[in-house]
Amino acid sequence: MGNWENNQDALQMFILYFLHTFILAQTGDSSIFVNEFLMVEDGRYQVYPWGQIAFTKLMDSLRQDFNLSKQLYWLYGMPYSLNVWTYEFSSQLNPEIAVKEQNVIPRICNWRVVALKPKFEMLMTSIFQENACSNIVPTPEELAAFDLPEDEHDPPSSPTQYLSIPR
Repeated sequence: MGNWENNQDALQMFILYFLHTFILAQTGDSSIFVNEFLMVEDGRYQVYPWGQIAFTKLMDSLRQDFNLSKQLYWLYGMPYSLNVWTYEFSSQLNPEIAVKEQNVIPRICNWRVVALKPKFEMLMTSIFQENACSNIVPTPEELAAFDLPEDEHDPPSSPTQYLSIPR
């Protein structure tokens, strides 16, 4: 919606917007540092460890206390990956929540979200109570595409290993 001097400026603003809203899940009033503008301008953003930063922010936000008065829990980092993980491990997913439209790598590109803001009760009844859930393991195609070592992705020996979050 801006009046950009050229398409390159518009593209660079979109890249910053994408990084901050999708990868880092920041709100509209979050700051963008000058260094980030410079990284996008000279291309260094392509090798910057956005994934590590998003993962750290996600883990930090998962450790926060739930605000019972507001009944709100805001996740930072890359919460979309948790959505996709939830969709993928469900044996059947209510089509009112999300629909799997393709089977490509990365898996996050497979899903079209239908319910933009599903209620807690809808998720609990349609995912966690109606489905047999299992952990996700990489497919042979993913192992090849991402150059992942096969032995690190064997299923854990006990179900509790799925639930552990390092502190």
